[in-house]
Amino acid sequence: MQGLQGPFGGQLGQAGRMDIRSLTGIRGIAAIWVMLFHAQVVGERHLALSWVSNLPFREGWSGVDLFFVLSGFVLMLAHHKELISARGIYLPRFALLRAFRVYPLSFLVLMLIFLCLFLADRGFVEWYRGMGSDNFSLIAFAKTAVLATRWFLPGGGEWNQPVWSLSVELLGYAAFPFLGYCAAKISRAWVALLASIVAIIALALFQIVSGRVGINDIGQFGSVARMLFCFVAGLCACRAYFLKSDQSGRYPLVASISLIGIVCTAGLQQAAIFRPLLFLLLVFGISFSKGFAARVFASHLSYFLGRISFPLYLVHAMILLWVGYKFSASSWEVKSLALCTGLISATILATFLHYTVEMPFQSYARSWISKVLSRA
Repeated sequence: MQGLQGPFGGQLGQAGRMDIRSLTGIRGIAAIWVMLFHAQVVGERHLALSWVSNLPFREGWSGVDLFFVLSGFVLMLAHHKELISARGIYLPRFALLRAFRVYPLSFLVLMLIFLCLFLADRGFVEWYRGMGSDNFSLIAFAKTAVLATRWFLPGGGEWNQPVWSLSVELLGYAAFPFLGYCAAKISRAWVALLASIVAIIALALFQIVSGRVGINDIGQFGSVARMLFCFVAGLCACRAYFLKSDQSGRYPLVASISLIGIVCTAGLQQAAIFRPLLFLLLVFGISFSKGFAARVFASHLSYFLGRISFPLYLVHAMILLWVGYKFSASSWEVKSLALCTGLISATILATFLHYTVEMPFQSYARSWISKVLSRA
């Protein structure tokens, strides 16, 4: 059954949620950008491939900041009606939906890493521990399983390095009912937009003061700061999106200009401090589903990549690291082929997980949660 048309060209799904194709598509492009960044790092550090150094993906880690902006925007989009109502957001349903969204697939990928890498290739285990003595430790396994690697708990190490962003995003989920409620109280679009820009400026000031400008900071404080300020910026921008629904003419142009700015500065470390602001303007602009940038991200390819972006983000890093370990002593041709094969394999595996695990499980989880809460 086709969803009802939303007021801004999106579609209203369950519980009034709008599915804006361009927002799904940009998530896919962000995931590809992060994956190519990791491929370039592996190609340079572990495979010693000189041609990889010329690729423009060195700043692809910034794609995670785009994820954080998107996360705040999309959560506000999904729950805006609840937040502006007298009753507010229904916390049990919200908490269960968020938990079932991230934990099952993340844990499945962790078990795949455990079975395919930890148990099957002990040489890789020792190699990976050489990058960090706590990697593949029991404590790191437990923290990765519950996505608590950035919750200021004792013990370090990684089992699946991209999980760091999910860990801090869960903190954003926990704060969302309060932050979203505050944002929903804003009654003027310009105030909401100003609040989103102030959040980005606050992130820039934090990075300047702490000396983290242009650095892929995934430590405890740096990662939380990146999530918090970008997340708040996204949800405030979404509030402005609802308030500006009848004056959307200029914003698609802002999105196109922002996209051009991101592309032109994609390889420049000096531009890193400005990139979250460009991400914010881009997400806000394409949400109106008009203009060049929105069409790019609403394309069939971008939309497909957006659909598989979560499993792709989870699986790609360890596959690429294994390629870096396994083929470090091979010829130039074999290294290049192995790196490309790793990228393709990650995409195929992510597609498989999306259609066989993520989609069916999400459908079942929504149905189960509705039944359980209806009895409560």
